Amino acid sequence: MDAGRILVVDDEQNARIVLKKVLSRDGFEVTTVENGEDGLKAISVSRPDLVLMDIIMPDYNGRDVIAQMKQREGENMPPYIYLTVDPTHEREGLEEGADDYIYKGDMNSDKLQIIRLRVKNTMLVRNMLYKDGLTGLYNHGFFRNALKRIHAEAAAQHDPLSLIIGDIDEFKSLNDVYGHSYGDRLLAEIADVFRAVARQSDVVSRYGGEEFAVIAPHTSGSEATEIAEKLRRGLGGLSFAGQQGPVTMSFGIAKSPAEGCEDDADMLRSAEDRMYLAKRSGKNRVVGE
Repeated sequence: MDAGRILVVDDEQNARIVLKKVLSRDGFEVTTVENGEDGLKAISVSRPDLVLMDIIMPDYNGRDVIAQMKQREGENMPPYIYLTVDPTHEREGLEEGADDYIYKGDMNSDKLQIIRLRVKNTMLVRNMLYKDGLTGLYNHGFFRNALKRIHAEAAAQHDPLSLIIGDIDEFKSLNDVYGHSYGDRLLAEIADVFRAVARQSDVVSRYGGEEFAVIAPHTSGSEATEIAEKLRRGLGGLSFAGQQGPVTMSFGIAKSPAEGCEDDADMLRSAEDRMYLAKRSGKNRVVGE
């Protein structure tokens, strides 16, 4: 398990620099932004395990940003800690639901330990509820919720969104010939290929038994095709003792906005249809629009 991701939202540059330096030194992957609007965008991209939110910011204060994040993320909203220079904010923030507060300039060892524990707990819960036990990728339930949320956001902001569905070719035959332990190992190895190719903003999931999915925000259909081709080529490097022939997958791609993709269910159906078309067309290929 990695050290975790933290999102810092603070309009003061010096505060952002100090927090990133301290937290990065502790092993965290830290994203910093200077205003609430960028904070709302960053939570979808960086998928943080903890948010450090400045309460007092011009135009868009921290409480308003947190309220918007909760509305967008729902049950996937990570814990958050308020950053403040005013001690009167402490009680209000905790009553509202903040996990803790930190006075600016007072990042002592106790506060750092609180951050470590919050991130660790978030990651443990996510692993139990949202991760596939074999591959470590997001599971089917998380994928469906994420696709619905990300599709709604993309539609509201008129951003391009692509969905890639891939299915292992002849997986049942591979299991029958080499055994289920081989099949499990193959699924884990393929998951590693997906992790290596995917970008930070992508949501990679084990969609079904031998099916994998990539939700690719801010991505056109042609860009998604490039990602799928990288995945297809990456599978060619997988090799196991006694294996006959290469491991291949068939991929289908759907994009939004597009005719017939009015919602997330339409988009999923479109990607699956194209994946099945790739199967019928000879397998080991990518079919987009």
